[in-house]
Amino acid sequence: MQCDSITHNGQIPRPNLPREPDIPRQIWGFWDKDDIPPLVQRCINTWFIVHYNWDIHIVTPENVSTYLKPGVDIPKDLMRDEEPAKQSDMIRFALLYKYGGVYIDATTLMTYPGVAWMRTNYRDWFSFDGEINIIASAPKGRVISILYPAMFQMLSWKRGVERFKMIRKTYNITSPYLYTQHVIQRILKNEKTLFPILGMRKKICPWHTMYSLWTVSSNTIMKRIHHTLKKHEVLHFIFNMKSPVPKPILQNTLHKLQGAWYTATVKSAHKLSWFSQIERRAYKSWRSRLPNIETIHSNYHPPLWEPRPNPSVSITTLKN
Repeated sequence: MQCDSITHNGQIPRPNLPREPDIPRQIWGFWDKDDIPPLVQRCINTWFIVHYNWDIHIVTPENVSTYLKPGVDIPKDLMRDEEPAKQSDMIRFALLYKYGGVYIDATTLMTYPGVAWMRTNYRDWFSFDGEINIIASAPKGRVISILYPAMFQMLSWKRGVERFKMIRKTYNITSPYLYTQHVIQRILKNEKTLFPILGMRKKICPWHTMYSLWTVSSNTIMKRIHHTLKKHEVLHFIFNMKSPVPKPILQNTLHKLQGAWYTATVKSAHKLSWFSQIERRAYKSWRSRLPNIETIHSNYHPPLWEPRPNPSVSITTLKN
């Protein structure tokens, strides 16, 4: 497999495909509680800062019915019965099918316009080689129109042993671990009607791009210790490591943190940590690209994002 790094210039070869519907200029995120933890808020803030001219919507249990109707767009008892990971999987596909745009996991830092290149280089559908943490689609596009009904059907089956029996029978998935993602990857690989859309596209390896922060951190730790790493160890390193961030990380624009449950429990990151250094690059990018920003103190940070009924917001420090 050939893997490409995504720079802030977004230089990815365009697929030679007939014109398809454009991916809208909007970003979606989801958090399973109305009270969003501090470090997750800081991740989301970088989206608003970098993509200040996009519509950005953060869906929570409080406002999910504003966007998606239970029993119509999502399974009726999704928010009551399913674990947060399954809620997130269903909601991302429902939002992209109905509205289109880019869905990003909430625990993702962004430095430069990290998803604009998806609209420039891809139409109808984008994913990092089948990963579903960051995906993009045109509304009712050809790919999402196949994936969304499959996800809806899968999460409508009765939970537990009966559901996995149906998944194994329908998709030949043998392990219950991350079965929703494995089903999506199986469909993307085997659905013949999607070959004209997906077959000509150069694959983008997630471990060299959106997971580069995680990959480099893990490799750095493994040079010091000799046991199988757990997610919370890598996150602790990212939140506390105070050396300069390596270039293989900085050349990418999206930085996905694994282990959302641990990120949600951590109250803060060291101000010199890799996490904080990457976060500051978003503010530096924001200042350098906007000539109409008011003069601000070097230590100033825009206020944390807060849930709103229609959260298409602009940064409060921009001049009207």
